[in-house]
Amino acid sequence: MNYAIELKPSQSRRVLEYACRAQLEARLLPKPWTTPNPIACRIVDSDDDSITLQAQPPASADFRSFLNIYCQIELDLDDGQYFFDSNIVSVRQEGQHLNLSVAWPETILVQQRRRSNRLPLARSSIVQLSHRNGERLDTISGRLYNLSEDGMAFQVLKADVDAIELGQTWCACFEVPEQDHCYKFEGTICRTLPSSSADAVILGMQFKHATIDLDELKCLREFLNDRQHSGAALGETS
Repeated sequence: MNYAIELKPSQSRRVLEYACRAQLEARLLPKPWTTPNPIACRIVDSDDDSITLQAQPPASADFRSFLNIYCQIELDLDDGQYFFDSNIVSVRQEGQHLNLSVAWPETILVQQRRRSNRLPLARSSIVQLSHRNGERLDTISGRLYNLSEDGMAFQVLKADVDAIELGQTWCACFEVPEQDHCYKFEGTICRTLPSSSADAVILGMQFKHATIDLDELKCLREFLNDRQHSGAALGETS
């Protein structure tokens, strides 16, 4: 299983410059999009402001609707999978192909191997999410899928996804069974995955350990170790 970390701007630039020189294959997922399957494409050009990807999207796609929309792009390099969010700034049809130019991102994310396995959660486990957006506080409820001391995965409704962007920091409040305590951890939204439910998606969060109280982290670690040894899901009693 994977989690992701954010690269520094200089590191991000070097990775993308290499991807452009090598004209690597990529996967592009416009949002909103009618299918969870991304569009296969290849990097064919770049300049100071944008990266151009060439794709052959489904015939049913409305190319004009791609302009100025938000998208997620994934790249596979030898040392891992990289991804970033951007906006489509130009759309040009050339024969059977579609050239999509996206703005250079300031930073990108890279998936890493998790340092620890995540425990599955019972269906009743809930996480409350909050994010300060200027003077507005955005709040969303999700259903926990799994949890470790490094991060968690949770399901949210597609209707709420527009309020969440990869790389954003959100505060997650959640409880675990047999403890009279509400954990409150900050984390970075690092992954988006399709869900088995048509009206929901799964998001991954990597905890920001520098902002977490050490006693809380120790308490969670002890609970997870006990549950791993007992083999119980986090929403079940032993």
